Amino acid sequence: MLNPSFRPWHLVAGARRGFGPAVLLAALGAVAAPTPVEHLSLSPPGAFEGAALEPAPPHVVAFWERLVGTWVADNTPYKSDLDPMDAYGIEWKWGLNRKSIVGRLYGIRDGKEIGTFWEFREFWHPGERRVVAMQFGTEGTYGAGPHELDADGASEMLQVFHDPARTNSTKIGHRAHLKGDVHTTTSFNVDEKGVWTERRTYVWRRQPGAGVALGRAGPGAYGISAAHASCTCCISSTVRCLWRPGG
Repeated sequence: MLNPSFRPWHLVAGARRGFGPAVLLAALGAVAAPTPVEHLSLSPPGAFEGAALEPAPPHVVAFWERLVGTWVADNTPYKSDLDPMDAYGIEWKWGLNRKSIVGRLYGIRDGKEIGTFWEFREFWHPGERRVVAMQFGTEGTYGAGPHELDADGASEMLQVFHDPARTNSTKIGHRAHLKGDVHTTTSFNVDEKGVWTERRTYVWRRQPGAGVALGRAGPGAYGISAAHASCTCCISSTVRCLWRPGG
């Protein structure tokens, strides 16, 4: 799951729209300068001709089945003038014929949903035999990369982001664990040497029914206890976040 830790959803874009300094997916805090990285290159057409392709393995489908639904994470530990959201929500749905999942990440403020900041698609690449996660931001930012999933609910994702406002690309990593109705995600900046530097951690809780459980934020709102206020700032994008990478 993405982390609103890229830098609040659109730090710059949000300000232009009168939202004030912006919001999400990896989840905020000081953002390191972007690091030049290699571009993600999926296999070219015809690369797998004659090869035995594979459908998504059972543990991948099982993970998607557990993820489909609506999840909300408290943003109290990171709330600021640059990130005014009380909480963030992510909604996952099945793609065509249940062969992929599609999602969106949005903000929640004063009990109301505040726009969609990111859209996601995750699918099994039958030729490369891996899960590929893609996400699209409001300002044309695009990120993609492999998503490694374990049968026990642990996962790791490494994506390369391309932002039309920048001349280079940025690498963002996410590590997460899905257990029952709780999905804990941590985002990271990843430098040219492959070193992961933690940014933010979010605890996402499944919401009952199809919609987001809205209501005034307060102590214990969104199912988050005060203990979570001690969360360490990490970069999360799974909540790949509303924020633009490297802001």
